[in-house]
Amino acid sequence: MTTENFISPESRLVLLVSLPGTLKSIRLICQVTWTQQQRFADGYECGVEFIEINPEDRQEIDSFVQRAREVSSATYTQSKRLSA
Repeated sequence: MTTENFISPESRLVLLVSLPGTLKSIRLICQVTWTQQQRFADGYECGVEFIEINPEDRQEIDSFVQRAREVSSATYTQSKRLSA
């Protein structure tokens, strides 16, 4: 995650995330695990751990990841066929 302002590790945040191809925002409660200044830009990068996700939202994320894996696998297979 990137931000203009420094966020202390162990801070808790509420994130609203929109997955590509969906209209619904997913509400995630997370805790900052690390923060560092960006190398070539103003601002900070943060790592977060998700600590609370609604079960329905978790299912939506799982479904999105599965679809992304299928697309990635199909794209890889197709590119291997084209290069053979």
